[in-house]
Amino acid sequence: MAPEVIKSNGHGWYADIWSVGCTVIEMLSGNPPFKDCKNEFQAMNAIATSKSPPPYPNNISPDLKDLLNKCFKIKPKERGNAYQLLHHKFFVGN
Repeated sequence: MAPEVIKSNGHGWYADIWSVGCTVIEMLSGNPPFKDCKNEFQAMNAIATSKSPPPYPNNISPDLKDLLNKCFKIKPKERGNAYQLLHHKFFVGN
C-alpha cells in the first residue's frame, strides 16, 4: 500500500505505480517489501513514515534499481507514470 493511501491523502495511478514496485520486489525475493515487520500495522507504519524506498534485493542490476527508484518516490507526483516505466531502459535496453 502506498504511503499516501495509508495516510488517507488519496489514491490513484500514483499509488498503482508504488504497487508495481512492490510486485517487482516480491517477484525477485519471494517476500513483500518491509518483510521484517512483525505484522501489517507495523509495515503500514514503516511505509507511512519512511523517507526512502523499501530495501531492494541484493544483486539487482543498475537498470532495475533505477526502475524501482522511479516507482518508490515518496511524493506521488514524482513517481514515473506507466508510459515512462514501460519505456524504461530496463525493459527496452540501451
